[in-house]
Amino acid sequence: ASPERLIDAVLSADDERASTGFQDLRRVLAAGMACRSAVRFNDRLADEDIRRLLSWSRAHPSCAACPHGRPIRLTLTLPELEQRFLRKA
Repeated sequence: ASPERLIDAVLSADDERASTGFQDLRRVLAAGMACRSAVRFNDRLADEDIRRLLSWSRAHPSCAACPHGRPIRLTLTLPELEQRFLRKA
C-alpha cells in the first residue's frame, strides 16, 4: 500500500483498539487496508485479475471470509445447481 494509505489507516484506527497493543493495532491496520483495497461489488476486473483471484483462492482454501467475517465463497451441490437452473441431470 502507498504511504498515504498507511498513514490514513493509522489515523483512522479506533483509539480503543490501538490501546490494546501493537499486535492488535497491526491486525486492525492490516484488515482496514485490505478492506479499502478490496474488489467491491460491480467492480470490473480484467481477465488476468480474475485468474489471479481464483488462483489465490485455490492456494488458500482456509481463507473463506473477508476481514469483517463475511463469506467470500460458498459451495453449491449439484442438486442445488440443478434446482437454481430448473434442470435435472
